[in-house]
Amino acid sequence: RPIEAQGAGFALEEGVDALVISADESMLDAAQSVKIQRMERKVEAPSPSGQRTTRLDLSVLEVEKVQEAGVGDRYCLDFLTLFEPGEGVLVGSSASSLYLVHSETIPSTFVPTRPFRVNAGAPHTYVLMEDGTTKYMAELESGDVLLAVKTNGDARGVVLGRVKIEQRPMLKITGINRRKTHQNANLSHVFMQQAETVRLITSESAAISITELKQGDLVLGWEGHDARHVGLPVDGGIEER
Repeated sequence: RPIEAQGAGFALEEGVDALVISADESMLDAAQSVKIQRMERKVEAPSPSGQRTTRLDLSVLEVEKVQEAGVGDRYCLDFLTLFEPGEGVLVGSSASSLYLVHSETIPSTFVPTRPFRVNAGAPHTYVLMEDGTTKYMAELESGDVLLAVKTNGDARGVVLGRVKIEQRPMLKITGINRRKTHQNANLSHVFMQQAETVRLITSESAAISITELKQGDLVLGWEGHDARHVGLPVDGGIEER
């Protein structure tokens, strides 16, 4: 059956060497799809040393202020794979300045670790996808592929399994990018749940709870350089505040 081609093609992570199929058009299409995915996987696979397939040039944002922001919809992103300590996803209210939010891989006094999860913020927030586009948090669906990023910029694609949305007290974190000087372009912000388990990553690659953030702290992020329209970079006079 066509639905079984995917399972055979990737069984035990390696897959079979060949598929013997009938001349049915649906079977031919399914086999061709598996072949293409196998070829893409060979191109994108990490080297034996564990090197990632992508590297981003991360930037440093200086915390300007942390403010209570009332109650809002908080999005937890649960993935089909486990994160490593020091790894998270890039999110922000402005597509040109995203913040690296740490995964829930660190033990807490109140709750166990959830190494498959990132508590990623509010529905309007941009999140960076594997293909370099962005999506609003509210647009995400199971099966989407986001970019998981480590503190050194190494990155990989991770498949989203589920989104958990709950109303929670939120904080607004405003940061300054000292490398930007044009009007308000150096200012950016992100809204996160007010909880000790929600963490950004400092410029020294240490996770820090957003409830402990203070003015002058330096955290890791990424400069998108361009404004976005339907997730794609565009030229023009778009300003996000």
